[in-house]
Amino acid sequence: MDITTAQNNFRKVTADSVPATYANSAAVFLQTPPTSTLLFDYTSASVSGQNPSLLYVMPFMVSATTAQTSIGMRLLNWRKYADASGTLTGVTIADTAGNFTCNANPTLAVGQALTIAGTFGGSGTITVPAYVNPTTYYIIATNGSTTFQLSATPGGAAITTTVGNPTGVTYTRSNVASYWYVPTVLADLTLTFTSGTVPNYTIDGTANHRTFSGITQVAGTPSGNLYSPALPAGSNVEPAAALIDLAGAQYVTAQFKSSGTPTMGTFWSTL
Repeated sequence: MDITTAQNNFRKVTADSVPATYANSAAVFLQTPPTSTLLFDYTSASVSGQNPSLLYVMPFMVSATTAQTSIGMRLLNWRKYADASGTLTGVTIADTAGNFTCNANPTLAVGQALTIAGTFGGSGTITVPAYVNPTTYYIIATNGSTTFQLSATPGGAAITTTVGNPTGVTYTRSNVASYWYVPTVLADLTLTFTSGTVPNYTIDGTANHRTFSGITQVAGTPSGNLYSPALPAGSNVEPAAALIDLAGAQYVTAQFKSSGTPTMGTFWSTL
C-alpha cells in the first residue's frame, strides 16, 4: 500500500536510531525554544496562528519487526516562563551526594546553572571537586522549588559534599535569558504490535512503515483518548492513535524509545 502524506492536514516527524530509553537531555530546562523533534508552537504557521485544543498522533516504526521491545512515545509541553530573581536563600547541604535544600523558589529546573560565591563557613562544604570561589555548578535533579542536586558539568555526575548549614556564601541561579522553557509531560504512551502479521506501508516513498495495534497510557501521566483496534491475532491491524489535551501547551515535542535503534515517528495534526 502506498500512502502520500497530505501535508496540509497531517504532518509527520521522525527520529533515527531511537534509543531504548528516553533521552533525558531532551527533557531538561532550556534557555531557548526547543527545536529537536518539535511538533509545533503557537507562533508557527503549522497551527495557522490559532491555539489548538487537541493533538492527534498516530505513531509508526520504519523497517522494524515485532521483535522490537520497550516501544514508547512521550509528548512534552515546553512552557515559557519569564525569568525572576536568581538568589536562593535558606540553603543547607542535605547529604554527601550534592543535594541541597532551600527556601521555596519559583523556578528551579534540571539544566539550570547555579553560581556559588564566597568562603564557606559554618558547617558543610563541597569537597569533590574542591570548591573554588566562585564556581558555577549545574542542577541535575530538583523538585522544582526547595531541593536541588548539583554537578560540576551540565548533566554530569553529582559533586561530593558534607552535610551542614554553610555561612559566608551566596547562591545565584542563572538568569542570563529573558525566558526559560520548562518541560512537562503531556502524555507517555506504550506502543504494541498485534501478534501475527504486521502490515507494511510505503509512505512518502519510504518502504516498511509499520503502524501500531495497541496504545496504552503509562501510569501517572496525564490521560488522553486512546484508540487501539481489537482484532484477532494474525489479522492486519488498523493503526492505533491518541488524542491529547493541549490545554496550556505552548511548544510540543515528541520523544521515542525502542530496542534495536529503529527509525520511529508519528503522524500528527491539531484540532
